[in-house]
Amino acid sequence: MKVNIRAFFADRAFLKKMFAIATPIIIQKLLISTLNMTDVLMVGRLGDTAVAAVGVSNQLFFIFMLFMEGVAASCSIFAAQYWGAKDRKGILNMIGMGLVAALLIGAVFSLVALCCPGGFMALYSNDPAVHALSRQYLSIVGWCYTMAGVTLVLAGTLRATGNTRIPMLISIITVLIHTTLNLVLIFGLFGFPRMGVAGAALGTTISRAVELLLMTRYVFGRGSVLRGRLRDYLDIDLAQVRHVVRRSLPVVLNDMLWGLGYSLYTVAYGRLGTAALAAQQIVGSVRTLFMVLSFAVADAALVMIGNLVGAGEHAHAMETGKRVLVLSVGTGLLAGTLLGLLAPGILTLYDVSASVRRAAVNLLRISAAAMPLMVLSGALIVGIFRGGGDSAFAMRAELSAMWLAGLPLTFALVLFYPGVKIEMLLCGLLVEDLLKAILGLRHFRAMDWIRPVVQVEAA
Repeated sequence: MKVNIRAFFADRAFLKKMFAIATPIIIQKLLISTLNMTDVLMVGRLGDTAVAAVGVSNQLFFIFMLFMEGVAASCSIFAAQYWGAKDRKGILNMIGMGLVAALLIGAVFSLVALCCPGGFMALYSNDPAVHALSRQYLSIVGWCYTMAGVTLVLAGTLRATGNTRIPMLISIITVLIHTTLNLVLIFGLFGFPRMGVAGAALGTTISRAVELLLMTRYVFGRGSVLRGRLRDYLDIDLAQVRHVVRRSLPVVLNDMLWGLGYSLYTVAYGRLGTAALAAQQIVGSVRTLFMVLSFAVADAALVMIGNLVGAGEHAHAMETGKRVLVLSVGTGLLAGTLLGLLAPGILTLYDVSASVRRAAVNLLRISAAAMPLMVLSGALIVGIFRGGGDSAFAMRAELSAMWLAGLPLTFALVLFYPGVKIEMLLCGLLVEDLLKAILGLRHFRAMDWIRPVVQVEAA
């Protein structure tokens, strides 16, 4: 595989389209990541136990979102190629299928959060104080799973059509509401009662409801390209359902099993105690903030490559993939450098114990060094291969690296090396990303990842 760096910077059409799509995504993800970090920061003022409790509770939401990310990503892959093929009916059908899935999956997770959270929490911590706060948090936030799922499907479909501005604007409004409510309800400002962890949950639930209201109002409102009659969304024949399920199953299984695996990393950290669990939650929120640019590049790549494949421009899609790889490595180097320099200062904002702060700084520095590798593997699997329609290989590469290498190594360290340092557990995640990058680059060089998922009918 040969990549001309000079040609990359000279290709203004690629850069213009990439940043036109990616910039609103960057702003949206930056806001969400900042909000997540701020949430942990505010809850951190309540102590290590509160941080760990919210972290454990959010593992259920994290697993739910990975289920829904799979559904939403499948909708986006099809919608991007349908948009390239100028097939509006196909896009509306994908919205219908995605919303049905969101309602069903959301109902199942809400049931777990509201009715039987105990068994789930026991996987991550055996601290009774953590369990008590987690139950309090889940009893409120458990109502917002379906709302989040529906919003995710609609936002993903909008982005697949090139409309990244509206999801960004809705995120700005939601983040402002969420942050304000959390400040008021957690700490009892302006005469409101001090609710602590319960206040964080209530602020999250209200802001999710507002987000859903705004998103549905736009998507189904007058003048929207995605507006249709109810039967337009549900006029789906069995053959189409089978085709979509067959091509989407690798994406859904990939995200589900990846989410489960990532959650098991948290289980491993939890075996080292509440302090290790708190450090891991802080690191996750901070690291995600610094990977926002990279996530946006991958999301934009999925849309750009999907549109090109849907339009039949396969050679152009291949060249776009090469340029995405160059851009992803560059953004990884930039993000890693910034994270390494700023990590110690960021951790001073958290009111946690010295041991938690020290462990978190070390984990962030290791993550900073590995950032280009993490970003490269993500661009290949989430952006290029999924956009090209080769979700089956993306699933095989990601899950084999996680379940056959990263997780076994992590649990071997926890189970067979008593007193292992928390920093050593990050080795499993690094090995996983290394294998994904190696497998992904080999497959990219083979040029066998362009697989159209939609059939364009002759006019």
